[in-house]
Amino acid sequence: MTVFHRHRWLAPILLLLPGLSWLAFFFLVPLGFLGYQSLQSGSFLTGYSFTWSFRNYTDAVSEYSAQFIRSFLYAGIDDHYFAALVLNEPTPVPLRVEHTAFVVPS
Repeated sequence: MTVFHRHRWLAPILLLLPGLSWLAFFFLVPLGFLGYQSLQSGSFLTGYSFTWSFRNYTDAVSEYSAQFIRSFLYAGIDDHYFAALVLNEPTPVPLRVEHTAFVVPS
């Protein structure tokens, strides 16, 4: 008897390991590094130091609120037109799931 015969749960985990390691290395590590950098304070001339500066986020939202609102508005308009084009409807309608197929309610 082999290890895989006795431990059938081991095969899916071993098949997932390469993909999860690539995900961790190329997504989670850069995401953590960007989070670390976003909490730094300082300037280009004096240098940056890690100070847990959550004020960077509140400053960005207060200073660039018009740009944030405009980007969400444009995203909503784009989604509206994309859904109207794909569904061939004048306005997007919510999709419901029946079994495994998406059905447009009539």
